[in-house]
Amino acid sequence: MNTSGFYISATKRNSGKTSLAIAICRLLKQKNFDVQPFKKGPDFIDPMWLSIASQRNCYNLDFYFLSGKKIVKHFIKNSIGSDISIVEGNHGLYDSTDLYGRTSNASLAKLLGLPVILVVDVSEMNRSIVPMILGFKDFDKDLSLNGLLLNKVHSKRHEKNLIKAVEYYTDINVVGAVPNDSEISIKQRHLGLVSTLNKEELDGLIDKIAGKVSGYIDIPAILKISNVSTGKIKMAGKIDKPVNSLLVPASDNSNAAGKHASAPGAMSLPAGNNGIYNININGINDINNININNGNISNRKKRLKIGIAFDGAFNFYYNENLEQLKDLGVELDMFSPLNDPVLPEVDAVYIGGGFPEVFAQDLEANYNIRRDIKEKVEYGLPVYAECGGLMYLCRSITYDETKSAMVGIIDADVKLTKKPKGHGYTMLKPLNHFGASWQWHQNIRSLKGHEFHHSFLDNMSNISFGFDVIRGHGVNGSNDGIICKNVLASFTHVYSKASPSWFKKWVSFIKNRNKLFFLDNL
Repeated sequence: MNTSGFYISATKRNSGKTSLAIAICRLLKQKNFDVQPFKKGPDFIDPMWLSIASQRNCYNLDFYFLSGKKIVKHFIKNSIGSDISIVEGNHGLYDSTDLYGRTSNASLAKLLGLPVILVVDVSEMNRSIVPMILGFKDFDKDLSLNGLLLNKVHSKRHEKNLIKAVEYYTDINVVGAVPNDSEISIKQRHLGLVSTLNKEELDGLIDKIAGKVSGYIDIPAILKISNVSTGKIKMAGKIDKPVNSLLVPASDNSNAAGKHASAPGAMSLPAGNNGIYNININGINDINNININNGNISNRKKRLKIGIAFDGAFNFYYNENLEQLKDLGVELDMFSPLNDPVLPEVDAVYIGGGFPEVFAQDLEANYNIRRDIKEKVEYGLPVYAECGGLMYLCRSITYDETKSAMVGIIDADVKLTKKPKGHGYTMLKPLNHFGASWQWHQNIRSLKGHEFHHSFLDNMSNISFGFDVIRGHGVNGSNDGIICKNVLASFTHVYSKASPSWFKKWVSFIKNRNKLFFLDNL
């Protein structure tokens, strides 16, 4: 592969890597580069920020979900058309539950053939940075560790001593020395509540961080490491010369808006009715459906439409999932359980994860849409819900000792704990409910996904499960996937590329349900 790009990793967690990755994406975008971001691991939150900063969909690369060959194929396919690809790692460079590091950032960087730029938290370090860096470089001599981003530098003197030591003892380039400034770091609450901020706030926050670090990061050096050709640099516009001192204050361009149109096929992030970022994905292929005209049945081409819950409370979706639905000819119609009075006219509903507990009182206040969802589910509307979506479909959510009414389709109450009830990869095995009309996934051998929830279900009654939990926690440690009417709701977030038939079977089920519905109502 000759893909232009780099892998940004760190020596450890909480080194400021995510904030710097977001800032670099925005800085390159402001210079008219088409930047394609990726995120290692099953995370939802970082990819949302990387998507906004680059104005292109961010995709997940994960060894549990995909084989090495499929990861490479996924990376190449989505890098086409971009000038530079940036992969943000998770945890530390060599961290892995595997003794041999086969699932580490280092292994992924080598698999993709990308040079590594390592973020180092130097807040409590000086010359001791050298043996640590040499250890990281020598631990795997097949890894291309080509650049260092020194983060949380205390002073110009501190920076000078660090760079002198690195230059004297190593051959690794320092491509940035960023000061210890709390305004540069995106706080965890901002990372997690991305869509509670409106368009101006999101862009403003990203622009502010990018502006703050722009004088401290050597973009030309990063482009050189990334193997971005001189021609591409010239086409993209002027590239600032490297600053002599990386701790020179940021230029007057620190608040530049960086307004660029999305690249073809990229996720559009326009402001919705409330100024909140929304996803605008429209299906372009038609599918077979049934049309009734004056009592006569006729085949015609009609696009299937699925409502996607997307607002401050619900925004955790893998881009791969939404794009697979689009590739299946589905039109995705975004709606807000927080603000919309009723569901849009759709054939099915997909409610992803998020933070419904934080917005529980607002969700309760929107009685009309809760009633509309419940009535339509009773009438047979297919609904697929993940984690936060499952919580929303229950009777109530109790958060901070306040109990709020939810949709009430699932006979259970949601409560929360301080420690996660389920956190990590999941594997589910479908249970066989003979004769059940909803069982669209019965021929799937197993299903891979991820869960991260502090919630559990209390006062459960009349609950049927769709899955045995092979790995993970699910609803009760043994089962996941609550079924009711045409609803399937689980704590697992399914990653479609690891189970490609999942949404294919759901779409087929929705189409068949529509046909039967029309026939029954003749």
